[in-house]
Amino acid sequence: MRKGYLRPGSELLAFFVSRQTPRIGQHGEWLAAAITAIFSKEPFDLERIVTYAPNGVIALNPVRVGPHTFYYWGPGGGGVQYPDVYFFDLNGKTLWIEFHGHYNSVEKSPDEQTKQIERKVLATLRVFAEPTTKDIDWNGMMPKVRPVLEKQFGEEVGEHYDVGILRSGHIADITGDGIPEALVWLGTGGAYTSTLALMRIEDDKPVVALFRDRQGKTEPILFLEGSSVMHSNIVELLPKDRAVFQSHFEYVGDGRLRTCDGEAYRWTPRTKTFDYDSRLSKSKSQDFCRKVPQKIQ
Repeated sequence: MRKGYLRPGSELLAFFVSRQTPRIGQHGEWLAAAITAIFSKEPFDLERIVTYAPNGVIALNPVRVGPHTFYYWGPGGGGVQYPDVYFFDLNGKTLWIEFHGHYNSVEKSPDEQTKQIERKVLATLRVFAEPTTKDIDWNGMMPKVRPVLEKQFGEEVGEHYDVGILRSGHIADITGDGIPEALVWLGTGGAYTSTLALMRIEDDKPVVALFRDRQGKTEPILFLEGSSVMHSNIVELLPKDRAVFQSHFEYVGDGRLRTCDGEAYRWTPRTKTFDYDSRLSKSKSQDFCRKVPQKIQ
């Protein structure tokens, strides 16, 4: 196993080696064969995973084995031997399995016999589903939600319209506990925007979610959603990433795109906060902004 693989939040599940005392060849190559399995509590994210890859690896290749899809990387651009590494989305978390040796000296990767074993081992994977999401009637819970919002944000909550859920995509489990969170409209906003707050269920009661920003300050955040010809604000719940993402863009007077970016906040169970995540913010903003026209007609 290469140095640095056991990152914070990772656990070594298994390490099998063909020899109790691995032999080293005359060129420093490892003559034993080994299998390593690692589990990470980090959300499964291919753009993040590829940053761990050897030099020269810029993407992971999907490999279908039985009912499952694994994502593979092989040899990098250096002059050393590289294991075959497979990543798997295990209920939103990251499982990876490495196969070391026996190595093909020409290609710097495990030989054909090892690759046949890889398929057999990967085919044995069995996945048990996560607990089903608890059925929460957020719409029916609004009489309980409104006083919580008023206490946090003031009496202007519901001043013009009743608080509520604007669309079905605003309800999803983004903490992984089987209980869905909800983006609740405060019944207020600007000319083309609606103001939203993220709500959680804690001890069977609705609570306003807390966020930790770039400076480390912890407090609730209000999100904006809505569009005009020149501006747009969109907020999304991302169950796979255990996160909430706010995106926005703006055009200038001649129709050229002036700004396009976004902020992602990922759930941290230890602190029960959604923490600003710069890497996820960058990747989600890039994905979003690629779809935004550079100029409007």
